[in-house]
Amino acid sequence: MPDNSQTNFHKLRHKLETHHKKVVEEFHRKHHTTIKKAKKHGLALASTAILASSILTATPPDLHSQKFSSAKSQEMARLNEFMLQLGKILNQKDKLNPAEEQVVAEALSKKFDMNLKISIAGNRLNDVFGYIGAEQHLKRWNGDTLTNHDIQKAGMAPLQGSFKDFDNAEQEKYYVAVQLHELPEWNEKWAELKPWYRYRKVFIYNPDNQKGIVAVIGDSGPAMWTGKIFGGSPEVMDYLDRVDGAQKGKVVILLIDDPENKIALGPANAIDTNLALKN
Repeated sequence: MPDNSQTNFHKLRHKLETHHKKVVEEFHRKHHTTIKKAKKHGLALASTAILASSILTATPPDLHSQKFSSAKSQEMARLNEFMLQLGKILNQKDKLNPAEEQVVAEALSKKFDMNLKISIAGNRLNDVFGYIGAEQHLKRWNGDTLTNHDIQKAGMAPLQGSFKDFDNAEQEKYYVAVQLHELPEWNEKWAELKPWYRYRKVFIYNPDNQKGIVAVIGDSGPAMWTGKIFGGSPEVMDYLDRVDGAQKGKVVILLIDDPENKIALGPANAIDTNLALKN
């Protein structure tokens, strides 16, 4: 009898290769100007954008379950390969251009099964990539003391954060400071922007170890002269392993589109690419 599994494998491989070729051609057609400009300025993410596009736009083949499983495994393998490359590339960069921001946002959305955005309703962070530094605990409400917090060695700031009282203890536990004061329209529109950013959910990603965590915007800062773009609560920094002697490191921070408030604060579970490869 013919070896159907071998035949199915070759058919599947051919289908994936054909799809990949189409994706690459389409990506070049739509983004050739961006790629040309990025390469001109030596931006390494341009060289990985094609790999990312093959992951992010891939549609599972409408075949039998065995073939679907194989296609999913290959998709996860490509995603895992891209994330490893991404970590190395981000370590060599100081800033991302808009096209690169979008590639990173889509890859992380895929990896962590979340709807991560550069902007929502026309609002965005001052930057999505840069150094994060360690922050102290914030007073959650009037009368709060350091003894009520975990990781007490981090200390407590003498004043509350920009939004005053937290809605609950989890928000202070997992908070970040972002440079709201550097937003172009902040001085003119702070009265309407401040409520929008108040405890807005964000996703923080450490490209060095591929750890991600869900937090809220709990304060404004740090100052530009510090060289840091973000600040993280003691728990955020501890989970991301950004607690070495420098007390800082590069991260990506993206807005989370979660209108029904279903995503919990705290460590985020990534898609288990190793498990997918075994299935």
